[in-house]
This record gives sequence, C-alpha cells and structure tokens, in this order.
Amino acid sequence: KTLVNLAKAVEGEFDYPQSNRHLLDALRLLESAADHTVFDECLCLNAMGTNLYGQGKFQEARKQFELARQKAIGSQSIAPLHDAEIDVNLAWISVDERDFSTAAALFQRALQTMHEHYGEEHLRTVEMEYYLARVEALSGTPDAAARRLTSALQKREAFVDRLTQASLSDRDRFSLVQEFRVHFESIVWP
Repeated sequence: KTLVNLAKAVEGEFDYPQSNRHLLDALRLLESAADHTVFDECLCLNAMGTNLYGQGKFQEARKQFELARQKAIGSQSIAPLHDAEIDVNLAWISVDERDFSTAAALFQRALQTMHEHYGEEHLRTVEMEYYLARVEALSGTPDAAARRLTSALQKREAFVDRLTQASLSDRDRFSLVQEFRVHFESIVWP
C-alpha cells in the first residue's frame, strides 16, 4: 500500500513513468504476498489504469481497468464504490474516444450502483451525475445536461447546508475535506 500511495504522490507531480514503476513494484509485491487481497490488487490495477490514462495511453489503461473488473467480479472484498469507479474510469476512455453512448451507459451504471448502495445525496453519487451531464452536453443534449446539473447542484448545496448547521469535530472536518477533494478524472476532462 505504501508503494501505491507513493506512486499516487509521484503521479500528482506528473512523473508518470516513475509512478508506473512504483505501481509495477507494488503489484509484484502484492502477487507474491500470501496475505494479499483481491481488493488490494484491484486498487493497484485501477491506479495503473489511471496512470496510463493520464499519459494518454487509453487502450493500455482500458486493459488495466478491465483486468481490475475481472478480478473484482464475485469478490466480497470490493465495495460497490470501487466497482462504480471502474465504470467511471472506463467511461472516461469512451469519452476520449468520442463513444458517447458507451460512456453514458457506463456512467449510468456507476450512478445506479451509487444510488443503490449509498443513496442519491452521497457526494460521489452527485459527482457521477456531473459526469453523466458532461456526456449529455457533449452528445448534443444540453437541455438534459442542464437539468441534471441543476438537480446535482441542489443536492450538493443541501448537503453542505446540513453540514454547516451541525457542529463538526476535527475528524468530521477532515472527512468533509476528503469528500470534496478533486478527483483525477475530473482534472483530465476533454
């Protein structure tokens, strides 16, 4: 896990080759460890896919995401959030390939997963609504995108309003900052 975190930090500096080397080392260590989990492998593969995506190597990234998906199928250690994230990552590749129908289907599946398991007001659920709106706008349905964005914004504002009415501990404030963090895929939108 330390190597994966190091790789993500290096990736944040846009040193993708060094980050990729750390991720390959982490994957080799995981595969040789007797106590590794499918979850750890999937996180590493997903990070490798994100790294490749950031370099514009979309087909190689797709292979990593699909391998993560294959390993995750049937695993009890993979949270629905991580399954939805794989769909989101594959969807961004489809957006880059201008395959908006596939992207919309993948974002919709991720959104459905989030709705079912975390509720419609969960911050990541709302984030996935933004992604779907992006595809709607790109595919020529700006009115649908505007409606979706307005709805998502209202949910986000309601969440923030509820938070500001509650007294937050230091731990809760830290959690809030983590929830509002910028996600890599939103930085590399086309």
